[in-house]
Amino acid sequence: MPRIADFFKTYSVKSTQGSYAAGLRAFFSFIYGISRKEKRVSPEEKVKFVQFADRYFPEE
Repeated sequence: MPRIADFFKTYSVKSTQGSYAAGLRAFFSFIYGISRKEKRVSPEEKVKFVQFADRYFPEE
């Protein structure tokens, strides 16, 4: 979570954060073959996308 949260903190405008979050969700959905039905993100999906980010961007 810190990795994504830190990335979003670099943008002060909430709409920019939302747009980038949507883009990351679309990217990770494509990369990991996830088919999303709802437009809104559930709390379970948020956890899943954080895990995808940790998996995609390994610690240096």
